[in-house]
Amino acid sequence: MRREDLPIFELPSGASLRDIQQQALELIVNRQSYLIERGAMVSQTLTSRALEGAGLEGLTRAMADLTGKTVVVQDKRLRPLGEAVAPAMTPVWPAVLDAISSMSQLPDGLRDRRQAAALAGWRDQSLPGGLTRLVCPIISKGMARGYLSIIGAAGDVDALDELVVEHGAAACALEMAKAKAVSEAEMSTSTGSASVGKPIAIGFGVNTARVPPNGATLALLGSEQHSCITRPCSVARRR
Repeated sequence: MRREDLPIFELPSGASLRDIQQQALELIVNRQSYLIERGAMVSQTLTSRALEGAGLEGLTRAMADLTGKTVVVQDKRLRPLGEAVAPAMTPVWPAVLDAISSMSQLPDGLRDRRQAAALAGWRDQSLPGGLTRLVCPIISKGMARGYLSIIGAAGDVDALDELVVEHGAAACALEMAKAKAVSEAEMSTSTGSASVGKPIAIGFGVNTARVPPNGATLALLGSEQHSCITRPCSVARRR
């Protein structure tokens, strides 16, 4: 930084530097406490909606209510899974959605899904039309499974939006994992295993166990009964 870029403050005569430092420190601490409280509130709100079974659409609406901005959840191919559009953005939303549906529009570091998971955290990005978005990868099992974006007017995105996109991405990751587990369980129930829910194939190279008729037993390999069945003439000669 050049010397001419350094901010310079002129203190009133008789001002106490110690008092000014104390007030500045209190301001910083109070802001941090405020953000911690707001972060806990955001997390509680999103957790409650998830427990109510709101799904991704419900989480999206909850984040829009918290921020007053447009929120969209996209899958790994940038297809929208849930969206809540702020009224002021409704006329331009189709064009905005089209712009953020291209992989080339993702910020550097988020296009590779493994790299996005390793870096984690949100990125801010300027969009056409004087808009700004915060975009955060939705991470599960070391991979970005989708992306959460909060979009607003340039200069209108604040610390609360940053908290919401961060906690929201974590909530969306849990919701997507839950939906996948339910889908896999339903598919397993409908298809069943090879011996449950459908007959075992016979023929076409599929070996199946021999099942004797009711009241009968299988002849053991090497026994006289087995020899009578497989080689009756040789058994007769031995007798």
